[in-house]
Amino acid sequence: MDQRGSAFIPGLKAGVFSLCPFTPRDKSPLFGRTTGQILLQPLRFIHVLDYLGDIKKAVEFYAVFGGTPAYLMAADPEEDILKNIEEKVMREDSFLFRDVEFVLRTELVEPRYYFSILFSLAQGNHRIGLICNDTGLSKSVVNKYLSALIDLKLVHRRIPVTEGQKSRKGLYFLSDNLFEFWFSFVNPYLDALERGNAPLIVDQYVRPHFARYVGTHFEDIVMDLFDSFNRHGLLPFVFTRIGSWWHRGEEIDIVCLAEDGYRILFCECKWQDGVDATEVIARLRRKAPLGLLA
Repeated sequence: MDQRGSAFIPGLKAGVFSLCPFTPRDKSPLFGRTTGQILLQPLRFIHVLDYLGDIKKAVEFYAVFGGTPAYLMAADPEEDILKNIEEKVMREDSFLFRDVEFVLRTELVEPRYYFSILFSLAQGNHRIGLICNDTGLSKSVVNKYLSALIDLKLVHRRIPVTEGQKSRKGLYFLSDNLFEFWFSFVNPYLDALERGNAPLIVDQYVRPHFARYVGTHFEDIVMDLFDSFNRHGLLPFVFTRIGSWWHRGEEIDIVCLAEDGYRILFCECKWQDGVDATEVIARLRRKAPLGLLA
């Protein structure tokens, strides 16, 4: 816990807490020895939904603040998300304005390389080759720093749900939503924000792109809901694997697989108005056999 009251180090997704006997040193030979460890995970979307009570607000708040309790507690549920972004994330005197940078500079050696890679990921470069081209770093350097970021739970590697862990189709994504938002909308405009231009940045750069940004997190949110449905037996079958699928330019947002391999659920997720559901289903029907054969 840092001195500002954040119960979680965001980049570490909360730390590992060791449980040790409390018997005084001179009375127990076990003093100071670990008896257990608890890896504290961030809150899931279903917990944020339970906290806020409104699904649209929960989706928007989760896409920005993620599941770190200190970040969520810094937000004001009574205000809309854009007002929260302006007041709680983009104001220079706000707790969250510098927290991402503070965590990275505290936890990492040579943070400028990490900054470059995280910024590249936030811009949509999820393949190692694209990251190398964007940052100017060699493949070996990018691999080295990505490995460190994965260990810190700042980045995770995704593979198509039908592939094994050794798949060469792996893509890399930021794990913490606030980190992604910061690198997408705060870091590029630091100079302007430090001059007190938060309302302008929100109006000109956040508002026009916010629905698209939320949409990039909507698949993960729906997967979290599906996990909850699965535990409560609310789906046509119990799945053991869930994830996305992609191959040669084709992609399916969510695929759920049963253990027996004979039952499968294909889903498309859209966070936007005016969706032609008939067309979406038609495209999904066309892509579904590809997901089975790839």
